Amino acid sequence: MPKGYLHQILLIMRLTTIILIMAIMQVSASTFAQRVTLSEKKATLSQVFDRISDQCGYDFVFNSDLLKQTRPVTISVRNMELSRVLELILKDQPVSFSIEDKTVVVKGKETSVIIANKNWMKDKTIDVRGRVQDRLGNPIPGATVRVINGKVLTITSENGEFLLRDVDRDSKLSASSVGFANTEFKAAPDAGIIVLYPSNTKLDEVMVVGYGTTTKRLTTGSSSQVKGADLEQQPISNPILGLAGRVAGAFITQNAGYSGATPNVVIRGQNSLTGVVNGVTDPLYVIDGVPFGSLPIDQTSGSQNNYMYTFSPLNTIDPAQIESIDILKDADATAIYGSRGANGVVLITTKKGRSGATKVDAISAAVLEMSPTKSKC
Repeated sequence: MPKGYLHQILLIMRLTTIILIMAIMQVSASTFAQRVTLSEKKATLSQVFDRISDQCGYDFVFNSDLLKQTRPVTISVRNMELSRVLELILKDQPVSFSIEDKTVVVKGKETSVIIANKNWMKDKTIDVRGRVQDRLGNPIPGATVRVINGKVLTITSENGEFLLRDVDRDSKLSASSVGFANTEFKAAPDAGIIVLYPSNTKLDEVMVVGYGTTTKRLTTGSSSQVKGADLEQQPISNPILGLAGRVAGAFITQNAGYSGATPNVVIRGQNSLTGVVNGVTDPLYVIDGVPFGSLPIDQTSGSQNNYMYTFSPLNTIDPAQIESIDILKDADATAIYGSRGANGVVLITTKKGRSGATKVDAISAAVLEMSPTKSKC
């Protein structure tokens, strides 16, 4: 075979190999990097898929009901890879895609548990805005607005406005400030105007302090008060027994089990080494400004061993006729009543007539008086 003929054959084989390699690379590029030119405005996903399928010959597989949840698409691209075009189209859609050979499979997105919880919490909570003011329309700065039985709270601004974020839409809120009564309201994005009304507390109640009257807010001494309404609710004949458990520092005990027995009253402990001040350990009782003796008014012997029955004079005071009882515990007592108030002073104020409609209370009861008698065995 001539040498020139062999050289031509080898050259043809090389050219054929190069052409085959280029053809294979072109087919591979067209398969894995198919490019799309697309321009659509507010088109449905189904229409966009049809346009892409006409250009590159890819088939789209999807559920028609799934595409009903998608939004219209507006896109304009030129000579862009198919995978990149699909990413732009489905970026904010509730669907995703996967490419298998010449088929594009469209399916719903799998929402993670964390994202689902965030969306659920976002739907359940709201931001609450409002304004706190008094009944005259003046803003209340520094008022506290909080979620009842919750940990979320805030303070109102100089204009009385507040903002609470991430509040359960089913919760209740409370607004409060010093000198005002609490006001409750339901959570809402716009809570509107919350009105606080002045609070009438025990600090402004009138108290008797021996040398006149004052209020709990202004008094400087140590004193306590029990209202007559509290005494009326107890089945007692001696009003002093109604103070038990109601006055701090006062210890009241019953010395005997029979009705009318003299109780033992100690205010702030024993006040002398011998336990006796001027022959008396009881506090000084003052009824409507007049000192009242607490020594027994009657002594009757009876039962075995000549036991002495003593009766307290305070049993003669009807608890229903008492307006209030004030107990002075410190220097207020001795400053006015001297040594007689060393064991404390009990100020009893009875009810007085008031203007207004006439009120009559009728009580029907049978009273059985029994006196202990001496018995012989």
